[in-house]
Amino acid sequence: MTREEQVAWESERKPRAAVAAVAAALLPVVGSVVIGVASKNLPAEATSNLLFAAHHGATLIGSAVLSTLGSLALIPVLLLLQRAARFRRPKQGDARDLLDAARPLIIFGGIATAVVALGYPALLYSKGHTFATHGSQTFEQAKHLTGGGLPLLKYLGQAAALALAFSFVIVSLNVMRVGLLTRFMGMFGIIVGVLSVLPLVPGVPPPVLQAFWLGALALLLSGRWPNTPPAWASGRAEPWPTQQELREQREASGGKNAPAATSKPVAATAEGTSEPTPAKRKRKRKKRR
Repeated sequence: MTREEQVAWESERKPRAAVAAVAAALLPVVGSVVIGVASKNLPAEATSNLLFAAHHGATLIGSAVLSTLGSLALIPVLLLLQRAARFRRPKQGDARDLLDAARPLIIFGGIATAVVALGYPALLYSKGHTFATHGSQTFEQAKHLTGGGLPLLKYLGQAAALALAFSFVIVSLNVMRVGLLTRFMGMFGIIVGVLSVLPLVPGVPPPVLQAFWLGALALLLSGRWPNTPPAWASGRAEPWPTQQELREQREASGGKNAPAATSKPVAATAEGTSEPTPAKRKRKRKKRR
């Protein structure tokens, strides 16, 4: 695929990816808020969880559907970034190999997360209904019912979280390096990936941070970002300069535009150019007279 074809392919899919990014940002957060409010004072024990599931099936399944749709919406967003970064990376190298490995992990992580998001509440509701309508509702019965499929879904959810975390880190790092995202956005995406498996920020759940990142990404993909990175239009890697490179550019620009060394004082402007001091301007005005 040529650069023009790649840019055209990305331009065609960016609006749909922007809509998917908004869905992936909002739906899981709304689902978490709904189920969090409903189970605010619920004790953390098997019997209470099963009874809650039996009596709040609609709330449980409704929030699960929202989370499921949000997980599925994340797949096309990450795949677009993965393919765009892969096209701009060198044909050979570790970065290209990692991007190739990220693609199946994005698909697996998104689908597996959706399966767990819907399957776990549905299975919990089924077991809760059985617990509430059959038997003596003892702790032993609850422990027996919560075994089997529920722990397996938890393990699947952990594997999916690891896959998506790896995908977030690799994709964010590479789209930043080729200039498709700013350094702030790239580092933010890496942090979101790390915090999805290592929640290090107390009081801030990972879905909220992910929602902020996806919301900003939706603005960029929809063309509403103030300064769209030029790498999207050129089809080439245009890395953002590092702080050291920016300092070197400022120093080189200042040295190039600086006047020859004289005994007269020269004041430097904010742009790195030089302009005469007030005393020098005054002498020039006298000469004109």
